[in-house]
Amino acid sequence: MKKFGLMIFVLSISLLIAQGSYASNIATVDLNRVMQDSNAGKSAKASIERLVEAKKVVINRKIKEISKLSDMLKSGKLSAKERDRQRDLYQEKVKALQRYKTDAADEVRAKEREMSNNIISSVVDIIKKYAKAHKIDAVMEIHNGGLIYWNDANDITKKIVSIYNKEYAKSGK
Repeated sequence: MKKFGLMIFVLSISLLIAQGSYASNIATVDLNRVMQDSNAGKSAKASIERLVEAKKVVINRKIKEISKLSDMLKSGKLSAKERDRQRDLYQEKVKALQRYKTDAADEVRAKEREMSNNIISSVVDIIKKYAKAHKIDAVMEIHNGGLIYWNDANDITKKIVSIYNKEYAKSGK
């Protein structure tokens, strides 16, 4: 449905341009590429990777604990009462691991969303300033399509990344 709406929007803009009654200077930007190529995007990606690695360390530690309990239960060296206690502990730790994995995945997704939203918000402000300064009537985001052909000379993504990198460096983040 989104693609259909975008196609209608592009066709409408094209018709208005053809009639000479609307924007005559349209540029494109690939926000996904801005996220990948900008220093802020690279920093965010590295931060997320560090978070994921930290979560993996905890998960691996919990798996080792569960494995030790499993080995102990399989050994047959425990009394019936101790085996029941260890089995209950094993089940608790398995459930705790599952909860931790779910919580960790949710935390990583939330952090990714937060960082992406912060970057995109800053980039949109830069795009607006850039468009006004360069008398661009419209800027369209082209990632994931909707456009079949566009003159790459109108793609301002590299310029936006460059400006954003300068502003990001000034902010000291």
